[in-house]
Amino acid sequence: MNEWEKGTMTIIDGRVRLRTKTLIDFWKTEKNSGLKNYIEMYHMQDRLSIMDVADLIALASESGIEKLLVYGSTPTENTHILELSKKNPALIPVGGISLDAGIRVALEEIISLKDQNIAAIDISFLCDRNVNDRELYALYAYCEINALPVIIHSGIHYSRDVNMWKAQPQ
Repeated sequence: MNEWEKGTMTIIDGRVRLRTKTLIDFWKTEKNSGLKNYIEMYHMQDRLSIMDVADLIALASESGIEKLLVYGSTPTENTHILELSKKNPALIPVGGISLDAGIRVALEEIISLKDQNIAAIDISFLCDRNVNDRELYALYAYCEINALPVIIHSGIHYSRDVNMWKAQPQ
């Protein structure tokens, strides 16, 4: 009998965007026009209202989900999810980094996040580089040396503006 059959396995929701005021801002379509199609396709309008973190954790718990990987995308969001995770042990913070300001700035953000006990780093699948671009090696090396997992979203299907090849692991 395995852990699942025994009912002793911890269930983790692997990609949660909390619905706090700080994190709902990500979904404003005037900031990212590609999200408009996504919101319409998945009928997300009702999920774009603010929801108390404790209520979301309670809903997850009712479904047997014990932990939630919560994602930030910007330094402000990363700080926000780190603060929330200190108050809520069910939250596992994943810090998102952007490559827009360059590799050095991204590496500084990763170092700062590690120092604040981030659980993993998420490299945006919307970047202009392939995930195997040599410029990213320094980021991967730092994470490897410091046992910091890197999460790479391996594709986006709702927008024709994004080349899906960029995030392919091969």
